[in-house]
Amino acid sequence: KELLGIHNLALIPGTVGATPIQNVGAYGIEIKDLLLNVTFLNLEDWKEYVLENNECKFGYRDSIFKNELKDKVIVKSITLRLKKYKGEVDSKYLEYSGIKEELEGKDINPENIYNAIVKIRESKLPKVQEYGSCGSTFKNPEINIKEYERLLKIYPELPKYDTDKKDIVKIPAAYILERLGWKNKREGEVGTWIYHPLIITNYSNASGNQIYSFIKKIQHDFKSNTNLDLECEINIF
Repeated sequence: KELLGIHNLALIPGTVGATPIQNVGAYGIEIKDLLLNVTFLNLEDWKEYVLENNECKFGYRDSIFKNELKDKVIVKSITLRLKKYKGEVDSKYLEYSGIKEELEGKDINPENIYNAIVKIRESKLPKVQEYGSCGSTFKNPEINIKEYERLLKIYPELPKYDTDKKDIVKIPAAYILERLGWKNKREGEVGTWIYHPLIITNYSNASGNQIYSFIKKIQHDFKSNTNLDLECEINIF
């Protein structure tokens, strides 16, 4: 329909109602950039309420629904504002690995960006019909410029992405984990996905404890090698 906005979020595993809870994002777009409001059911009084965007306390993979309202509400619907395509698309999408290559020789329009992202995701993510996973398990660390310069001495080609915070950049955790040997790493029935070290995958019948233990090992190794905490993006109960 020639609308811009959510094409970057194509093929993210999950439901529409979960997007504001996690402030889901990919390839330079987060749901907070598009969302007008959230309608939810309060489980204490069983009444319906609406929160506007600025009331949702959005952060990087974070919101009021993961904190003050955690386990207290059910999201019923969300309202998004999309833009009409007028022949131009923000070129920042080309910064991300794989997209530039997929779009080479093609018009940069919503449909082609969508198709490129779907193709990239299908090549990196396990098929949900075959393997259990939570998608991306870890957040990409946000660090200051001095920390980034320190890491460059260890990983000279470490990419960085700008954030909306002054002197703070985001680095891809997958880049470091891959160099630490965590891509396609297996321990029994649990492991990282063949093509992506952020995707913790249940290859058969791994227990919750086995998966959690595997996650903690990755976090410990990341901390030991970078002196940075690798936070989980997912909720663990």
